Amino acid sequence: VLPGAKSAEGIAKGRGATFYAGELFTGDIFRGNIRRGTAKKFIDAPKGRNALGMVFDRRDELLFVAGGQTGQGYIYDTRSRTTVASYQFGTAGASLINDVTLTDRGAWFTDSAKPQLYFVPLSKKGKPGATFKTLQLSGPAAQLTGQFNLNGIRAAHHGRILIVAHTANAALYTVNPKTGVSAPIAGISVPNVDGLVLAGRKLWAVQNAS
Repeated sequence: VLPGAKSAEGIAKGRGATFYAGELFTGDIFRGNIRRGTAKKFIDAPKGRNALGMVFDRRDELLFVAGGQTGQGYIYDTRSRTTVASYQFGTAGASLINDVTLTDRGAWFTDSAKPQLYFVPLSKKGKPGATFKTLQLSGPAAQLTGQFNLNGIRAAHHGRILIVAHTANAALYTVNPKTGVSAPIAGISVPNVDGLVLAGRKLWAVQNAS
């Protein structure tokens, strides 16, 4: 239970038994212990924020959070509980920043309303850059066929390949992070596909409304 929360969406593994989870509509971040089964509010987010997908970077104890309908992405310092950086990827209400994954070089965010990924570069020590880059997608992952299109994202092969979930198409695609070219992962149908977890060669997919 996330005490006092009215919703729950993203979740990320921290150090040891620690996890982080977000309240969708307030943007508040909770921290808990998976072994003890306990959690409490950790970051009281500024008014107007959302919290969807998230990922923890242990290099500098940073938590990256997708900001949903705000069109934003946030980076929190889990030691000071402060906002390290925020990025306005898209126009509020016209973008839906849904999920985020990390590579050695930076963080990739998905937008469920646009055929785009957003990249925030990181230094070798994990320090985020001041600006971001937009990667325009082509191929099947770029289709806007429903209310929720691009959703979950994970990086494979040390960031040389991205795997994205496409909710409306019930599909998984690979994306070339240099060109934006996408291709289907054949033989897979995943209705209502949402968040992804890549563990070695095994890919786990959440099917939300299912």
